[in-house]
Amino acid sequence: MLEAGALGIPIIASSVDGMKDVIKHQQDGLLFQPGNSDDCRKVFYDFVNLSKSQIQDLGRNLQNKIQKKYTKAHEIKNYQKYLS
Repeated sequence: MLEAGALGIPIIASSVDGMKDVIKHQQDGLLFQPGNSDDCRKVFYDFVNLSKSQIQDLGRNLQNKIQKKYTKAHEIKNYQKYLS
């Protein structure tokens, strides 16, 4: 997810820990409820009906978030916090 986001590729994911911690629905990706096939279908339907500029906006928003919040320094700090 972080790698795709860093490249500006919008994310469609289930709303589980990790994914929902990074992705904000309809701001920088799309989320569906885990185990809910109707919700998953709806989110994919919504995605294919977005305009090209809306898709680019999702990707750009996620890319900006990744570049600001998930830097090497940020990741090192998190590892140090959990390993200390």
